[in-house]
Amino acid sequence: MTLSSVKRLVRASFNAIGLEVSRVSRSRAPHTRFEMIYEKYKDSTMLGREQYIANLALTATAPAHGCVIECGVWKGGTCAGMAEILGPQREYFLFDSFQGHVDPQSIDGPAALAWKADTNGPWYFNNAIVGTEHADAAMRKSGATRYQLVKGYFEETLAKFEPPSTIAVLRIDCDWHASAMTCLRALFPYLADDGIMIADGYPDWDGYARAIHEYLASYEGMARIKQFEGGLYYVVKGERDWSTAGNGVFAARQNGNAAEG
Repeated sequence: MTLSSVKRLVRASFNAIGLEVSRVSRSRAPHTRFEMIYEKYKDSTMLGREQYIANLALTATAPAHGCVIECGVWKGGTCAGMAEILGPQREYFLFDSFQGHVDPQSIDGPAALAWKADTNGPWYFNNAIVGTEHADAAMRKSGATRYQLVKGYFEETLAKFEPPSTIAVLRIDCDWHASAMTCLRALFPYLADDGIMIADGYPDWDGYARAIHEYLASYEGMARIKQFEGGLYYVVKGERDWSTAGNGVFAARQNGNAAEG
């Protein structure tokens, strides 16, 4: 029996029970909502498509109430995408020096030191030096109205900051040990039970991962490091209801996989 005969037999069998076999074009896959958001902000984020979409899918499982805080903003495209998912009713706080990274130290590992030395590398991005107008434009494009750009180094800005509510999503994208530890000490206590802390640099930078481990080892409550799709790591504080969380992840994926009309 030839391959074409097998195909005809399979098609006839499916037709007999009321199912239709049709060819799916591989060249024109439908854009999902998350992919459309990525396309909207891809020039304002350092994340690739898969990582960006994973951030959005995880963000969609966040608690219904609470503010959103991002530490390490660059051009604001990631937080803007999160705002598209969570809506304009939230408060958003975007912390960044907008003057570049502080220098990595030996605790941050050889990869961090090599990154600092390779000023012509594809991921250097001018040491993340950028004006605040880019993040402001991205947030305005998202429709968010309740947002603040907080300019300055974390040890200065976070020392005098207290969030107006519990934190639903805390995204820490600051790479080095000292910066990550400053953010954790200042903000993790405000993370809502069942809140999400996105640990952006966890798989990439030694010092960042060490800061997460050291802080959680000293934390008296319950907190777990979890892995999401797209190589994304996050921390959940408190005794999370995983049946509800699982439904939220499933719903987020279903929502993201529905082509917009």
